[in-house]
Amino acid sequence: MWLFTRHGFFSVVAKQSDPDMVKIRARCVEDLEGLRAFIGRADLEIIETPKRDYCCRMFMPKAEWVTAAERLAEDLNYTNFKDTVHGEFDRDQAYMNVWCTMLDLQRRRRRHR
Repeated sequence: MWLFTRHGFFSVVAKQSDPDMVKIRARCVEDLEGLRAFIGRADLEIIETPKRDYCCRMFMPKAEWVTAAERLAEDLNYTNFKDTVHGEFDRDQAYMNVWCTMLDLQRRRRRHR
């Protein structure tokens, strides 16, 4: 699952060796730090993995992730995501690239209808 939130971008997958745990991956350590702060779990270890696809990750029980994801959904109080996360030049560019790529997919799919 990919999540773009005002607290960061996360890729969340099941932990391969333990289906009751999830692996939360991020491209920027600041995103995991922000998530930890938001959910009040400063004790979760952030593991830096510079040679992996995602440079950092942390693990938590799946049941806790469900609660965290629910809190992220409840935190939604804005009417425009891009305006909410605007402010860091490199992140703005990255998010806009994703937005443009998905718009391109939409346009290509609509042409084939």
